[in-house]
Amino acid sequence: SDFRIRYDYFHQEEALFEPAGASDYADATYTIQSESRSFSWPTQDIFGALERKGLTVTDVREYPFGAWPQFPDMEKHDDGY
Repeated sequence: SDFRIRYDYFHQEEALFEPAGASDYADATYTIQSESRSFSWPTQDIFGALERKGLTVTDVREYPFGAWPQFPDMEKHDDGY
């Protein structure tokens, strides 16, 4: 398998830039229609910032499936990948 981590999970300083006309990371047959920029932050950074501002989060749910095939060996099932 040719699995490699492409982006650092921790403290991304610059936005991830996806130019118009590039192929989508989740579906190489799809062409991105307009440029986009996005940032990623570790979950603890987000929850820590909310907590410091007084918000109490009482429930966080994660699921053992995804909406797209994030990794090459993922298989499609009724509830996702």
